[in-house]
Amino acid sequence: MVWSLSVCIHANVKRAVAEFGIEYPVALDNNYATWNAYQNSYWPAHYLIDQSGTIRMIHFGEGDYTETENGIRNLLGMPLLEVKPSEKIVRPISPETYLGLARGRSYKMRITPKETTDYHYNGSLDNDQVGLRGPWNAQKEYILAEGDDSYIDMNVLARQVYLVLGGSSSTPLEITLDSKSYGTLRVDGDKKYNIISTTYGRHLVSIKVPKGIQAYAFTFGDEE
Repeated sequence: MVWSLSVCIHANVKRAVAEFGIEYPVALDNNYATWNAYQNSYWPAHYLIDQSGTIRMIHFGEGDYTETENGIRNLLGMPLLEVKPSEKIVRPISPETYLGLARGRSYKMRITPKETTDYHYNGSLDNDQVGLRGPWNAQKEYILAEGDDSYIDMNVLARQVYLVLGGSSSTPLEITLDSKSYGTLRVDGDKKYNIISTTYGRHLVSIKVPKGIQAYAFTFGDEE
């Protein structure tokens, strides 16, 4: 099982490298050896290391791209780019939310490890809380939809809602926003999907996930 998963990850990375025309080496860390060595808890995480092996810069999360570029330019002795002050108002959004057993900490209910369970919950979800309905199988890095009535619900604060999914299905996701139908989305491979773009605020998102699809993590945005 581990071997087949590693092969799948390698194939996905190889396809993405070709798709985006990446020419520099891309390392895989399937066993989390590098992740654990750095005691990392964030994705993405950027570690800028000089030729002597000294870590010169660390940045967690998205953003600050010019600062990261300047860190690289500084080590290469190149002119630095001008860092323009941001005029954007930074508003709070829901944190990146993992769904697998290893880092899934936001569930309303107790999750049963590695066996198909028919989930339900009572009452409303607290802020940034996740609820499952219907049959799911929770694995280390993802949850697997095991039936035709498998739902993920989450109380989110954001404008954009993204969900990392694996697998493919001819049956689309059915998405509900604040108890109203938002639309459908076809899952056609392992990647991050833009689930919702709406007004900034607190929202209840519900997603009906086709059988056989894996759900890994939610991420969020506040882009105009």
